[in-house]
Amino acid sequence: QHHDAALSAVLTRSRSVNVNTVTDWTAGLITGLTAGMAHFFGAIPNILGALILLIIGWIIAGIVGGLVTKLCRGIHVDTVADRVGVNGFLQQSGTKLRTSSSIIGEIIKWVIRLVFIEMAAEQLGMPQISLIINQILGFIPNIIVAVVILGVGAFLGQLLGGIVRGAASEAKIGNGGLLSKLTFGAVMAFAIIAALNELNVAPVVVDTLYIGL
Repeated sequence: QHHDAALSAVLTRSRSVNVNTVTDWTAGLITGLTAGMAHFFGAIPNILGALILLIIGWIIAGIVGGLVTKLCRGIHVDTVADRVGVNGFLQQSGTKLRTSSSIIGEIIKWVIRLVFIEMAAEQLGMPQISLIINQILGFIPNIIVAVVILGVGAFLGQLLGGIVRGAASEAKIGNGGLLSKLTFGAVMAFAIIAALNELNVAPVVVDTLYIGL
């Protein structure tokens, strides 16, 4: 009888431990789910605010970008770009943006979009994204300078190429067209390297190319 009583006490204690364990696990699960749901529903206003900012930003960016493109065409930016060879360079590069006006409009559009993305990230409490966007926005002046360098390079390349063609023709040297193209290519090579240097793209490689040229 004493043995049976001890066994019964052990079984009772085991059942009690199991019940307590299940109860604690269930309570922990309920607590975790409740906290998660509360956090989710608490974040809904911030999420909606961020979505509204993105929608408004995309709309404004599209409108302003289109207006800037039309303004650039109205003041004959593409005409100047054609003369200096920028548009020809863009067309040969295979990009979808074939004119300087469209590129300027696209840059303005994405600047506005990035500003609104940064505002949405701040609304959601994501400082890392804001930091990255600030770095991108700070890099835009370098991009503009690089584009200007390429434009000037294309202009000088065409100018010097024409001079070389004319000189070759006056000197009755054959292959004047080939010499002109080689001159244009050499000038553009320097311009591309200078643009890459402005963008801080692989500075070691750029310095090596400078030395090689």
